[in-house]
Amino acid sequence: MFTTALVTVLLLQKVVAAPTPTSSSSEGVYTLVSDHSGTDFFSGFKFESITDPTQGYVRYVNTSVAQHEKLAGYIFNSTNSASTAYLGVDHSSTNLTSSGRKSTRITSYNKYSNGALVVADIRHMPLGVCGTWGALWMTGDNWPHSGEIDIIEGVNDNQFNSMTLHTSAGCSVSNETSTPMLGRLGSISDCDGLKNNNAGCGISAPEQANLAGGVSHPTAGSAFNAAGGGVYAMHWTAKGINIYLFPHNLVPNDLASGSPDPSSWTAQPLARFAGNDCDYAKKFSAQAITINTDLCGEWAGNVWNQTSCATQTGFATCEEFVKKRPDLLKEAYWEIGGVKVFQTEVGTVDGPGKGMVKRDVVGRWPIVRL
Repeated sequence: MFTTALVTVLLLQKVVAAPTPTSSSSEGVYTLVSDHSGTDFFSGFKFESITDPTQGYVRYVNTSVAQHEKLAGYIFNSTNSASTAYLGVDHSSTNLTSSGRKSTRITSYNKYSNGALVVADIRHMPLGVCGTWGALWMTGDNWPHSGEIDIIEGVNDNQFNSMTLHTSAGCSVSNETSTPMLGRLGSISDCDGLKNNNAGCGISAPEQANLAGGVSHPTAGSAFNAAGGGVYAMHWTAKGINIYLFPHNLVPNDLASGSPDPSSWTAQPLARFAGNDCDYAKKFSAQAITINTDLCGEWAGNVWNQTSCATQTGFATCEEFVKKRPDLLKEAYWEIGGVKVFQTEVGTVDGPGKGMVKRDVVGRWPIVRL
């Protein structure tokens, strides 16, 4: 995934709130610099109504369309009076144009650097639904020279998470046995985004990962959703990039309390991008967070007949399925409890949200009933 664009911006109230140091580790002091949780979620992101750069059968909508057609909003839990963010696709229209089905793509106002810890509470993801290409990822303005970090990504009915880096030339990773991980490095260790059909260097998580406490937990797809989701954490230092998954009841105490110390975590990451052949502080810069649900396109569409989706659905192409069976896309949505970003003093935060909490106008967003 790559490319960014600036479109409609929400009307927000800005309340000044200086960041407060929250924890100290061998890597430095981690400070909470962005917190978009509950009904403050959409205040941290802009909707991108762009032409899909990966040729998807999709129409990304702006803020007003997302609100009016309930493609984005909040899910309210009456049991605990909590709200989670909803990002979905149109699952009712049958009279589509050639440009595709409406969907959502949001990108953070803020951009982060080396020393960032990105924590995403994911309750439900679109991965696992035929026709979809869902991703939570980070990238800079000058792809691939500013780098890209794919934290969650998958297509069609795949039930595992594919985590990938894309960089300019001169970055390769190694899977060191002294620092094990739960995923498997693919056949390409060179992260150069302009080689190997833009593949980058990827690590595939198992469908079921043996996480902390001996617990087996799904990493993506319908099984992940049925298990109540989990917390993904991307830890970025000059030495490498690690991606962790924690079930909600096994989040490390320091992270749960808001004082993270990743150097103390004993759990193995799903992915560990490391080695001496990449400068992770320089190959990645000014990374914004993007969350989107693409439909078909250069990945999901091209491998349609390599997955079980063609047989399952009876459609020869991904585009034909997405056009004619909107009812089967109802589960193609993100439900997010929140996204928090911590940063050590070695890094920087760029963007209009730096040093402030931006309060969303909650009444603008619909309540979504699943």
